[in-house]
This record gives sequence, structure tokens and C-alpha cells, in this order.
Amino acid sequence: MKWLQLTLELVIGLILLFAVVKIAGKKLISQMSPFTFIAAIVLGELLGNALYDDHIHLWYIIYSITLWGAMLLLVEYASQKWLSFRLWSEGKPTLLIRNGVIDYEALKKSRLTLNQLQSLLRKHETFSIREVVFCFLEADGEISVLKQADHQKTTLVFLPFYVYY
Repeated sequence: MKWLQLTLELVIGLILLFAVVKIAGKKLISQMSPFTFIAAIVLGELLGNALYDDHIHLWYIIYSITLWGAMLLLVEYASQKWLSFRLWSEGKPTLLIRNGVIDYEALKKSRLTLNQLQSLLRKHETFSIREVVFCFLEADGEISVLKQADHQKTTLVFLPFYVYY
């Protein structure tokens, strides 16, 4: 009987977690802000702890995951409605480089070292800091880089001739 109950709780928990993730959208998976990261951890913990505790019934699992999903929706709604709440919950980008000059104070506040910044820049095919017009550290930990025009990739628009197919 215990195995049947565990299987039932696991299946229902998976369905509820999947529903919450689908409702929350792709953001929960792709753009992990601090809040969505915490939300993902808590959802996993709710289901994981409930499955292996004999004193927690199926209705408690359903209630807690549903309540957590409703709270996620409320925070999403507030983030879309009020800019100040969005900036508080998701953070805002930090300008790290302007016109080839590193803002060391912003780098320190972001808890990044120069080596980490250079590594992130290399992932964006930027090997010299002098090539960068703007570099922002986004709220999800990625960087956005705008290079100087002469260091950007060449496209057909830049070529002096037209290629016919």
C-alpha cells in the first residue's frame, strides 16, 4: 500500500509541478532571476519532502504546490504591473564597461573579478576590452556586449559589392 501511495503522490506532484512551470512560462526555465531560482528550489523541496514523509498526506502536497503556484503568479503579476517591484525582485543591469573603460566599483559591487569579466567577454568573441562600447551584467548573470562598429562582425551590408545567387 505504501508503494501505491508513493507512486500516486509522485505522479500527482509531477503533474502539479509541470502545470506550475507551464503557467509560469519559459522564464522559469531560461531566465533565472533570484526569485525564479528560489521558486524552482522550493517547488522541488515541497514535492521531495512530502513524498518521503509519512505524516504528510496527498492533500497537503496538492495544497502547498497550488498555493506556491498562486504566489508565483502573484509575484509575476506584480512584476509586470509595477516597475519598482520588478526592479526589486529581478534586479537591474549593471554597467561594467563604457567606451573601453572598466568601472571597477561596479565590478566590485557585482562581486566579479577582472578574470571572470574577461572570460565572459571571450564567450561573446570579445578579446580586448578596448573593443567594447558598453558591457552590462544582466540580472540573470549573463553579460550583454555592444562592440565598436569596426569590431563587429561583417555582413553583406558592409561589403562594397553585392553577391548574386
